[in-house]
Amino acid sequence: CLSGGIPPLFVSASDGRQYVMVDRMLRPFSRDVLRPFISEHITVRGAAFQDGRQLLLAVDPAALTH
Repeated sequence: CLSGGIPPLFVSASDGRQYVMVDRMLRPFSRDVLRPFISEHITVRGAAFQDGRQLLLAVDPAALTH
């Protein structure tokens, strides 16, 4: 849960892959940035990375849309 400090996930509608959402400096988003989007379908543009077994999605928070 975001309020408990768990990093946010983006789940791809096309393949179900789960990405930890991070900013351009690869830091997890704060809960305040994502509060308007919780449990909603969103469109994102960013860069996907793999760090070991973890998938990361680096996104500009200002580019998030419903």
